[in-house]
Order: sequence, then C-alpha cells, then structure tokens
Amino acid sequence: MSKAAAKLLSENLRHPNGMAIECMIADSTIGGVAEAAACADKFSRENVAVTVTVTPC
Repeated sequence: MSKAAAKLLSENLRHPNGMAIECMIADSTIGGVAEAAACADKFSRENVAVTVTVTPC
C-alpha cells in the first residue's frame, strides 16, 4: 500500500518550481514506539517535510 501511495503522489505532485517530489517509505511498519522513533529519526536525517500514513483499516 505504501508503494502504491508513493507512486500516486510521485506521479501527480510537483514542487512549485516544477520539480518532481520525492517519496520516502519507512524501513519497517510502525507498530509501536520503537518503530515510530526509528522512522522519525530517518525522516529527520533526510529532511522530510510532509508525512502521509497509509493503513488498510
């Protein structure tokens, strides 16, 4: 699901200057505090500005 969402966003969104956006997916599912912290650290290192959460629920 996350790969499909990333594909949809990458194909349809652009920065104001016309450059394509980049999507980054967490290294694991986020099922608890440890996984959420690891994801937050990764996204912080990569200067991620916006997050989207996908869930089958």
